[in-house]
Amino acid sequence: MNRKLLSDVDVGAYNVIFVMPKLRELLTRDTDKGELVIADAQGVEREIRRVRVLIAEKERSLTDPQIVINVIRSMDELYGSLSSLHPDMGVSLAIGSIDSGGAKSFDFFGAGVVMDDMSTLLVNVWDRVKYSPEENFRYQIEVAMMAAGFVSRIKEAQAQQIIGEELAQRTMRVVAKSIETLFRSGAYTEEMDAGREVRASNVLKPRTQLIEFKHEDRADVKRDDARPALDAAAVPMPKAADILRDLQDQLDLKETAEAA
Repeated sequence: MNRKLLSDVDVGAYNVIFVMPKLRELLTRDTDKGELVIADAQGVEREIRRVRVLIAEKERSLTDPQIVINVIRSMDELYGSLSSLHPDMGVSLAIGSIDSGGAKSFDFFGAGVVMDDMSTLLVNVWDRVKYSPEENFRYQIEVAMMAAGFVSRIKEAQAQQIIGEELAQRTMRVVAKSIETLFRSGAYTEEMDAGREVRASNVLKPRTQLIEFKHEDRADVKRDDARPALDAAAVPMPKAADILRDLQDQLDLKETAEAA
């Protein structure tokens, strides 16, 4: 076999086996992992889990700041309400990273059991309201929460004296309002969009008017010797009398030179 071919195969195999994994580690952020271990102020290690939230926007659109505010506030309120069902979690919601690639995404981290509840609840509610009209969106979300068993879980926590009646009612209201705000802001999770009959990214969209930016197509006009072209109307045309006067002056100079 050709030695150069063998050399190319050897180099390619080395890159695949050794170089590419190192390059992948270099480009991978710690927050890209689904689970992280953190230490609190007392040095106690706790496991946190990620829920990635994306915003359904056009590829070349600019985001209204109020949408970002609504998504972050709703996620914080939703996490706080679900945390009341799991006392002594000791982990607050945190943002690991924000990305604006193909779609703007937010990586939220929190206690694993709470984040699992949040992800499951959002998917279950979405599956039940994806065909619902927007006029009664809030009502449909409350019905979906009941069908998904969330209301029964609230009553069970109340019966076990984990939460009181007032907190139970407040939890129901905050969870329903937070989910409604997320959906109306065009926010969805990866689980709501992956491998489903109705993809959330194709249905949800921000309710505010999107600002879309475009590239300006400018035609490049070539100039000889990189000199700017002059408009013909801007160049004054010489008069006939001036041309004849110049010719007469040239003849007089020639006759004078011959006479000398």
